[in-house]
Amino acid sequence: MANELEKIKENQLTLSKNQVAINESQATLGKNQVALNKNMAEGMEKVEAAVNKQTFAIVASQALLARTFNQGFDQINSTLDMKFARVENVLDRMSDIMNSPLLTQFRELYDRAAERYRKKQYEEALEDTQAALDKNKTNYAAWFLQGIIYASGKSKYSDVVDLDKSIDSLSKAAKYIDPEIEGNADARRMATEIHFSLGNVQLSKSKALSLENKKDESSEMLIKARRSFEESYQYSNDMLESLFNTARCKVIQGETVSVIRDLETLVLRDRNYCIKVYADNDFSSIGEQFTSLINKLKNKVFISAKNDYDRINAMMAELKSLGGTTNVTVPATFIEALPYFDVLDYAEDFKRIIPIVEKTITNKKAEIARAEQEERERQNLYDSLIRRMSNASTEKEYYDLSEQFRKMNSYKNTAKLAGECDDKYREYKNRREQLEKARREAERRKIVFGKTLAMIIQIGAIIAFFSKYGYFSRLGASYGLVFFLATAVFFCRIFFTELGKGLVSMVLIIVLSVIWFFVGVSEVYMFDKGFYDGHLDLSLIFCHIGYVTGSIAAAILAFICKD
Repeated sequence: MANELEKIKENQLTLSKNQVAINESQATLGKNQVALNKNMAEGMEKVEAAVNKQTFAIVASQALLARTFNQGFDQINSTLDMKFARVENVLDRMSDIMNSPLLTQFRELYDRAAERYRKKQYEEALEDTQAALDKNKTNYAAWFLQGIIYASGKSKYSDVVDLDKSIDSLSKAAKYIDPEIEGNADARRMATEIHFSLGNVQLSKSKALSLENKKDESSEMLIKARRSFEESYQYSNDMLESLFNTARCKVIQGETVSVIRDLETLVLRDRNYCIKVYADNDFSSIGEQFTSLINKLKNKVFISAKNDYDRINAMMAELKSLGGTTNVTVPATFIEALPYFDVLDYAEDFKRIIPIVEKTITNKKAEIARAEQEERERQNLYDSLIRRMSNASTEKEYYDLSEQFRKMNSYKNTAKLAGECDDKYREYKNRREQLEKARREAERRKIVFGKTLAMIIQIGAIIAFFSKYGYFSRLGASYGLVFFLATAVFFCRIFFTELGKGLVSMVLIIVLSVIWFFVGVSEVYMFDKGFYDGHLDLSLIFCHIGYVTGSIAAAILAFICKD
């Protein structure tokens, strides 16, 4: 099976040249038919040679047309090259049937016919196809192969071309495939190709009859060719070549209005048919009408494209005014005199450019809006800092202002204002440090004065006390011990621990002052009760004064040094 299919595939490559062989065998059909139906590589040169200056002016610029030729008319000629590939697909679907014992001989004969056709052994190929058809008379694939052999079977050593027999075989292929079309997509596509090939042979036969001056027979065959092309296009409206050849038949029949309508459909679906129409002599009689059609189609496209062009230019101007740029470009001018293809390409390009420029403008406006918002925020912050600066009165405020001015990245005169804030900050800092130094010095002097005064008073009080009671009396010894301990503690706090710096120091001072106070009160009490025999000498007075002033001085010192 694989070998058989491979043979069929190779067969297809030869089948695709059938139209060339038809035209070569029928030299009387004219050079225009040869140029149209040759394979892609040969046809390009013929078509390019047939295109005149009018085509460049109406259809496409020379550069654009050259690019079209380089592409090889892929879209125009693809249907011609694809039609024979349908045979392989159909035979694949028939493989199960052909493997049955009754059809084994048919398949062998068919494969051999295809192989011989590939080798250009056309007489032998025809014998095999006929033998295969004797085994299976209703097989449309075999009839199709036979029709192709009759249409293109010419080589150096063989010539079996017979348009009448080709028409007969292809007609039977069309007849036997018709029942298979309903609900069978592959059969429908195959029918499209069969009717297209039949129409090509019938059209060639019509032209041959016309050259033989058999007008009636030629017209009758032309009607059949037209019908075959129409049926092919009905089976598949993707077979644009069928519609193109239908238009060729109509133009020969003089149906100009209908031809223009068909050509409009073709051009709108594949613009390259413009070139093919101008290159085909069959359409030379309607050149003016076709040019009018092209201009009508071009004008329709141009109106919309010109609106897009003007819109793009307006948007580009707006973008420029916003300070934006874009990589897209448009032609300096866009006029109606441009060729049709150029207008189509520009129209498509304009549709692509519009959203790009729109997006660029939107992004630029958003960028500007963000910049304006940032500017407003910077201005508001700037105004706020200026107001704070005018009301600032501390070094911390000036320090914070200086930092915030620096963060504004030299906005307006913020660098200068930051320097001024620095100067103010240093000025207030120096002033604070001087005041702090003076305060500490005053406090130090105050403490020293308090310490000195307390020491003098308490020492005086101790001396007065011991001078009254003596060093060794019981009362003197008791009071002396108490005063000595209290004074020792007091002196230690003064000279070793910064008196008054804390709660403990203040408590000790208060306790000491209370002791001195009660000592003085007890002395007054004893004097009033007669413990001193009613004698009030000068030493006792000084002693009592010492007690009282000692306690008062200690209290004052505690207050002064409490911080």
